[in-house]
Amino acid sequence: MKIYILDINGITCEKNDMEFTGSKKHHEAGQYLLRRVLGEGAYEKVDFAKNEHGKPYIVGSPIYYNISHSGQYVVLVTANSEVGVDVQEKRTARMKAMAKRFFSKEEWQVFSECGSEEEQKDLFYYIWCRKEAYGKYLGTGLNTKVLQANVLESVKDVQWIEYEAVEGYQISICCGKDENIEEVISVFEGL
Repeated sequence: MKIYILDINGITCEKNDMEFTGSKKHHEAGQYLLRRVLGEGAYEKVDFAKNEHGKPYIVGSPIYYNISHSGQYVVLVTANSEVGVDVQEKRTARMKAMAKRFFSKEEWQVFSECGSEEEQKDLFYYIWCRKEAYGKYLGTGLNTKVLQANVLESVKDVQWIEYEAVEGYQISICCGKDENIEEVISVFEGL
């Protein structure tokens, strides 16, 4: 499994490269990153499709991928089997209300017992990113199964990998138990 991290504020686009502007900049940056990872020629030749829940995949390819974005970062993970990734900028949000609504009973219990606001924020994003990554791994998004799962404990046949590459952000990857991180690439201009 390889992790590619792109700081969209740190990129300077050449004349022929995509410019990251407007409300679509995260999507554009994710596709730019996928194109660079697969290679321009290969990217143009592959067929993309979506599963019944809308998760994109490459038809007939042994490469699985998933993309997430938040704030100034886009994260792409490639693997040999299904994978889901989520990156979240740790902003102050309505964490208690969201946790009460979307966390399992066990997760809510642990969350509500946190001491400081900073511990609560870290735990909130830890759980939230795991849930998002799990939903993306399954290809279903945040459905009932994902919301009811206690992601603080192991779930059959999957593992989570937390990657702390960027201060102020949480990155969680959900993948098969046989996957390992082979390489982490911080991408700016030189992919």
